[in-house]
Amino acid sequence: MRSRLQQQILVGALLAAFLMAARPTLAAPADWDDVSVTLHGVGSSEGAILIVRGKLHSSVRLPTVAELPVPAGAKLNWVGEVRGSNPMSDTQASFDSRPAGECDLLSITTQHSRLVQAEMEPPAGWLVVDPDGTIVAMKWTASKPVDHVRLSFEVVGDLHAERLRPRAATVARTGDETVYAIDDDSVDTGDVLTLSALVAQGAETATATPRQAASGSGSDLAGAPHKTAPVVFAFAALLAAALVVVLVFAFRRRGAAQTEPRDEQT
Repeated sequence: MRSRLQQQILVGALLAAFLMAARPTLAAPADWDDVSVTLHGVGSSEGAILIVRGKLHSSVRLPTVAELPVPAGAKLNWVGEVRGSNPMSDTQASFDSRPAGECDLLSITTQHSRLVQAEMEPPAGWLVVDPDGTIVAMKWTASKPVDHVRLSFEVVGDLHAERLRPRAATVARTGDETVYAIDDDSVDTGDVLTLSALVAQGAETATATPRQAASGSGSDLAGAPHKTAPVVFAFAALLAAALVVVLVFAFRRRGAAQTEPRDEQT
């Protein structure tokens, strides 16, 4: 009886460990409906500014505290609620910041709006001066699932972007600025999205746009957003499940071996 009780306790403990290991790989509810990470004013005399904006799901009740991931170490200029098209209506919000791997998590208390925004200086390495121009290297890490994420940068005047990665990045002209962007509609916890290019002076070559359009079509893997998902927890879950099966099988064989001599003595 004691041996069977110990067996049940051990199996229960292993199952609990399995569930804890598998939990990060399970689909978690996404608080964010949309996140945009935008570099404004690349090449402008005023300097570039990075804005990370998050829109909460309509089902989220206000007031609430939401965690917005921003690049690690970025110097924040303003964090608040976006309350319409007029920036004068926006209000600053209270927040806490804590490091989380390759990003900082801003715990923002939003009272009246599901749209929050953090403005900051571009982190080190995002804009690098090069003999041929300026290298843009954007990188954003998701702390939880998001329905839609956009990475983009805007260049001013007659500047243009070359060597776009991923090649499927879209190009749009808005007034005096050209916007280069990637969109991803399936972002999971730990995914890393990147967007890079060389921003140079002068007009683009005539063959640049057709090449980008061709590489962004079909199933070309080079045209997909650059992101990586961790597999450590999934491997741990499979290992724990295999260990449970092996131990249960071993205990059953041991129990059968112990009951056979008792039957012969009786």
